[in-house]
Amino acid sequence: DSGVRVILGDISRFEGDFAAAVVHYEAALNRDPSCVGALHGIAHSRRFAETDLPFAHRLSEVARRRGSALLRFAEGKVYDDMQRYDEAFAAFKEANRLRSRSLSHDPAAFTRLVDALMAGFDAIDVGRLAAGGNTSSRPVFILGAPRSGTSLLEQMLVAHPAVARGGELAILGKLARQGSTPSGGTTLTYPERMASLTEATISAEAASYLAQTEIYCTPGQTRHVTDKMPTNFLHVGYLWLLLPRATVIHCQRHPADTCLSMYFQSFSASHPFAFDLGHLATWYRDYRRLMQYWEARFPGRICAVHYRDAVNAPRETLSRVLTHIGLDWDPACDNFHLAAGPVLSASHWQVRQPVYARSLDRWRNYQKYIPQLLALVEDDAPG
Repeated sequence: DSGVRVILGDISRFEGDFAAAVVHYEAALNRDPSCVGALHGIAHSRRFAETDLPFAHRLSEVARRRGSALLRFAEGKVYDDMQRYDEAFAAFKEANRLRSRSLSHDPAAFTRLVDALMAGFDAIDVGRLAAGGNTSSRPVFILGAPRSGTSLLEQMLVAHPAVARGGELAILGKLARQGSTPSGGTTLTYPERMASLTEATISAEAASYLAQTEIYCTPGQTRHVTDKMPTNFLHVGYLWLLLPRATVIHCQRHPADTCLSMYFQSFSASHPFAFDLGHLATWYRDYRRLMQYWEARFPGRICAVHYRDAVNAPRETLSRVLTHIGLDWDPACDNFHLAAGPVLSASHWQVRQPVYARSLDRWRNYQKYIPQLLALVEDDAPG
């Protein structure tokens, strides 16, 4: 039925076979012309031109009848491809309005979390706990704000035969909140439980992380495994207690482009701040404040990669990151967009293409609509 065809289309799309995906989605639409999953899938399987305007109208009509936020996001994407930016923003704005009706977000709560993380880590005796850390250098943490280029950098890295793709792993966050034995009855919350860490708990939690990521390794080949959960930026201090030789790569992008890209994405409820421009701006300031704190606490240890550099000078950028990790260049890295393996993040289309600059300075097309985000640029525009 149409549901099965949508599932098969989604699998093909995440594997990078977009032509096969479209075949499945079209088959689903033959059975159900208003199939939301199929229409959404087609919208995210290719780029659209002005000649595709009837498809945009079809998305709009089905979205209106179904009250579908998902199709409003798809409509916005199609109009953005066509460079019809007013229509695109109107669709994205309606998508976010629909999406936010079932969600709530308290910006002050995230501000308090960032404050607590910094205060909590300041109170930790890092020297006393250091002996509990595991000396493995296998983990490579690629973190930053969502939509900052983490998927692109992971795709570049996993082209190297010694680097295996982990993807967006929830392992570190769960360990930070619950420890390696979540059934142990602890009543402490994160980051408060950081104050109760011992060498033994650090050793156990490090071993747990490594054991859970072992499945991504190819014996005799894999030296490093990526973990590109962007929100691991919350756990930089914790991860270096566990794994002091792990690599941390901080992906950065123009703040307005980062936030606008989040606003244009149909995120899950785990990113409730992403559906309101004001909430996005407040969240971004707190994220940036925390990363500045980690950089001050661990000077010179975080490898910063700017999206603009990855796009404009991919070979030089990747070479620098490989050197930081301790790897030499491999010829396979020249065609990183062909690297195998599923990409389950929102950037599954982009990372399968040769590097392109269309996503640079995208905010300029929408600047009359985003005063909250332009204020971030005035605060600090890293490029």
